[in-house]
Amino acid sequence: MKSCNRGHIIGLGNSYSLYLLHESSLAPTPRARSFELPDDHVQYAPDRPADVKHVKLVVALDFEQETVRGNVYTTFSALYDDLKTVTFDAVELHIEHVMLEGSKELAYSTDAKKLIVTLDRPYNYGEQFTIAVEYHAKPRTGLHFIKPAPEEPTRPVQAWTFGQPRYHSHWFPCHDAPNDRATSEIIATVPAQFITISNGNLLSVTDNGDTRTHHWRHDVPHAAYLISLVVGDFAVIEDYYKHIPVTYYVRPDRKDDALLFSQSTLASSILMISTRRRLSRFLLVRWNTPPRPCMVSLSWSTSAPRWISI
Repeated sequence: MKSCNRGHIIGLGNSYSLYLLHESSLAPTPRARSFELPDDHVQYAPDRPADVKHVKLVVALDFEQETVRGNVYTTFSALYDDLKTVTFDAVELHIEHVMLEGSKELAYSTDAKKLIVTLDRPYNYGEQFTIAVEYHAKPRTGLHFIKPAPEEPTRPVQAWTFGQPRYHSHWFPCHDAPNDRATSEIIATVPAQFITISNGNLLSVTDNGDTRTHHWRHDVPHAAYLISLVVGDFAVIEDYYKHIPVTYYVRPDRKDDALLFSQSTLASSILMISTRRRLSRFLLVRWNTPPRPCMVSLSWSTSAPRWISI
């Protein structure tokens, strides 16, 4: 054993040795630079006393008033015994009624960001129930309405959602966090001249005269922020990547740009994604409105890719 004033070495044999430092000789651990802002605090995933199994939105959009009105049906499965309340994220939403689907009205309370519902009885682990919330809102984010303006007279009339990271609770009550995944369904009533694009498969379109009701359903569980709805006047272009059908939804005045876009971007994008996931499970939604920055959103689909150029 060899030693010095900083420590000593112990021979272990076979050319190995152990160097032990004296405690007094250890340098203080440098303090890492903090990236926190002055008012930051630790954030944890929200509690989940019940697992969200399915979210069904039945809504009507008013483009003149830029409002949404309807009902959201959320199916839960209790994760604990003696479950008496469930909480929704609901930011600046006007709640009209809360009911157990097909049954009685439920008591509830609200604050600026939450809807707390008292159940009709205690539920035990594994029991399922569906809560129906009737509401209306003029959302400031999450669901966006656009229309022509003096500074941009050619801007189209459209509505579209963008939920990442936690914006969907501004336009419908939900568990607005990615620590829960559920299947989803959207039944949207919009002006008859518009089409809709959403998650999953389009099951039906009902003609109501001045409006049409579009029914979409997505049977692959996903986080709430991936629920998507786009409404507007689009030219629809059908194409293929190898054997896979691809649909483009583009502004009618930019229909000729779609093929140029597909030739330059689509093949490489699909190739990149297909190396990581099964391609048939993706819905690709692309907003591209030069000269504004390009924004890309990705969510799940059981059908072929759809590219949207707004």
